[in-house]
Amino acid sequence: MDNVDVGGVTWKPRYARRSLKTLCALLNSQVLRWFFPHVSAPFRGGFRSANRQFLEQIPICEASADEERPIDGLVDILLYLNRHFVGNPVAQTTRDPLMVAYWERVLNGLVYELYFPEELHAAGLRLFDLVASADLPDITNLPGKDRLGTLRKKFEEVYDIEHPLRAALFTLGNIEVVRIIEGKE
Repeated sequence: MDNVDVGGVTWKPRYARRSLKTLCALLNSQVLRWFFPHVSAPFRGGFRSANRQFLEQIPICEASADEERPIDGLVDILLYLNRHFVGNPVAQTTRDPLMVAYWERVLNGLVYELYFPEELHAAGLRLFDLVASADLPDITNLPGKDRLGTLRKKFEEVYDIEHPLRAALFTLGNIEVVRIIEGKE
């Protein structure tokens, strides 16, 4: 059976300035993965209908340019790492899957802050500020040969048990809305 062509997704003109990388992050986030089954029709095998009537119900939150920048940077990091390890599986160390999962968790944390700022801020979490303080590398400005080493080094720094970003991600898991979305309630 072939996949159904739904004609793609386009931004309305008033949203044309929005980043497609941020849209990618939102659509692949825990938040929208949780939301979509509530508005779409199920198919056999656990698949969901992605017709326009369902897609237009997805809430795409507003994000400022200052919020889109770190989201886009994390998307660049994840795209690079996934492409690199698929193309070079022998280059992957035993710690690299943890690194990829951690960057995904950071990205999901930013998306949670976009959708639920009151809940996160009430818990004292300001992940956008912590990511800015962490000074993540812009891998688009790094030579290819330096990217993986730079990302591994930065990961070890921000994954340290004492790093404020890691502590914030741990606390994030205690927020009720996050627990509901992640199925921990």
